[in-house]
Amino acid sequence: MEDKNVILLLWALPIALSLHVFEEFIFPGGLMQWMRAYKPDPKSAFYICVENATGIVATLALALRPTHIGLCIYAAIVAIMAANSASHIVGTIQKRRYCPGTISSIALLLPLFAVSYWYLLSAGKLDWLAVVVNVCIGVFFGFYIFGVNVRKAGDAA
Repeated sequence: MEDKNVILLLWALPIALSLHVFEEFIFPGGLMQWMRAYKPDPKSAFYICVENATGIVATLALALRPTHIGLCIYAAIVAIMAANSASHIVGTIQKRRYCPGTISSIALLLPLFAVSYWYLLSAGKLDWLAVVVNVCIGVFFGFYIFGVNVRKAGDAA
């Protein structure tokens, strides 16, 4: 019998990620304008939408048939989104101006990361090695590759 809590987690991520993209681009929107103001070489809106859509499609596919490898992929994706969330929060604090995506990061993505890792560990779905590896993947990709990555404090804004 499948674990209903795992299925719930797998479905929660694409929903939370969709709401995150909604906040970034639709309401209140303005992520691209924020990035142009604070980032040396901002990514295109198309690139940002593709990276978020990839996360949504991947987790929906995993929700249809969760396996151990699938849970590891889910753990990596949720860690990537948590690190990306941290970059939104850091950008907001650093520039003292709201970065679109920060509210959904705080309200949805970071709690989902915490609950996911707590449950997957406590239920024996992942071991500590998998957790450490996936958090490292998340930090690398989510913060350094997919993150907001604003200019340093000494650079021109």
